Amino acid sequence: MKIHEYQAKAILSRYGVSVPAGVACFSVEEAVLAAEKLGGNKWVVKAQIYAGGRGKGGGVKLAKSIAEVRQFAEAMLFAPLVTHQTGPQGRIVHRLYIEQGVDIRHEYYLALVVDRTSQCVSLIASDAGGMDIEQVAAGSPEKIHKIQIDPLAGLNLRDAERIVREIDLPESCQSAAITMLDALYRAFDENDASLLEINPLIVTPDNRLIALDAKMFSVPFFVFAMLHGRAQATPMARHDWLAVLLLGLMGYYLASFLDFLGLQYISAGLERMILFLYPTMVVLISALVFRAAIGRRVWFALLLSYVGIGLVFVHDFHITSDGLFMGSSLVFASALAYAIYLIGAGHTIARIGSMRFTAYAMTVACLACIAQFLLTHPLDDLQQSTRVYGLSIGMALFSTVMPAFALSAAMRRIGSMQTSMIGALGPVATIYLAYVFLAEQLSLVQLAGSGLVLIGVMMISMRKME
Repeated sequence: MKIHEYQAKAILSRYGVSVPAGVACFSVEEAVLAAEKLGGNKWVVKAQIYAGGRGKGGGVKLAKSIAEVRQFAEAMLFAPLVTHQTGPQGRIVHRLYIEQGVDIRHEYYLALVVDRTSQCVSLIASDAGGMDIEQVAAGSPEKIHKIQIDPLAGLNLRDAERIVREIDLPESCQSAAITMLDALYRAFDENDASLLEINPLIVTPDNRLIALDAKMFSVPFFVFAMLHGRAQATPMARHDWLAVLLLGLMGYYLASFLDFLGLQYISAGLERMILFLYPTMVVLISALVFRAAIGRRVWFALLLSYVGIGLVFVHDFHITSDGLFMGSSLVFASALAYAIYLIGAGHTIARIGSMRFTAYAMTVACLACIAQFLLTHPLDDLQQSTRVYGLSIGMALFSTVMPAFALSAAMRRIGSMQTSMIGALGPVATIYLAYVFLAEQLSLVQLAGSGLVLIGVMMISMRKME
């Protein structure tokens, strides 16, 4: 979804980006009081609408007296503002932003945007700020400077230094500009933005850098991403829609369905041990698909993990062999489906953002579950006790929605490989929780097997961290 300039500036200020003091207002009297509170001898009265080109349309005015603040506020509030992005009908102005006036030495342009072609984040900068950047690109393309940022690696110092030099920032401002670029990228990344634009970024006569105007698009919530953000979010490419559909079915539906089927035949302890193999599957699939070499240490770690699973499997086989192979195969397929999901999700999240990916992928899985229920059960089966529905709601919130968003956010920041390694601690904990709450047997063989699997996974994890 889009957010207003004053909201974008509030976010940027939390990351240490310097912005002029300002107050959002919803009436003429609030605008006048804001100007008096801000002090000074000049103020900028800005209409807040979801469109660019406000200055040319008359939506940004410099007031040199309180009387002019009142005059401009009365003219803008509740009136349509027409820009090249609104169409001839314009958009009604419901709020204003009163900002302290700032002396300007030079104006620059700066933007971060998701580039779907390269599947990276583009940092775009120019020394021709305060203008329509499309016109600058058409008339003076040499003034547009661009670098690609790997979303899994983030902005590095060398690229930041290069872009600062290319737009000819004064030498006395370059160190502050590099710090600001880092802060802007963190704000962009951590808020799942698809666009962060500062036009202009100004240098004052005393060589201070200030973000004078900011625009930010963000997709922060499931409901907004699915319902309210669809029309305003950056359109997704066809292959992104296909990826969301397949990964939603693979990770949130198929993996869970196979897991529950397998639990009908095997113990929760063995089930979690098999699921615990998914990080090793991520390593093997990544090596196969991306042709990454596997060293001796990783092979040894994989061997330990599967020996551990073998010990627990043999232990359970001696207790009961009924359905053991069937259940183990189903859970193994569940772990494989989840490993494929993690690999694909990591790349898709880098393109479309973790919040939007999770919202859409979860919706796909939910629709699949509903369809399965309608095809296999009568509607009368929905008549359950309050306790059942209470537990279901609790599991939906704490065992599905919250972990899903957290997992996607983790993959965006540290990658699917590292996420899978850290997340693998969960299945080991479940072995002991099953012993406590389900009264399942916990033998020395199970302890030894879980220990081998844990050591194997941690060896791979530490290797990746190195």
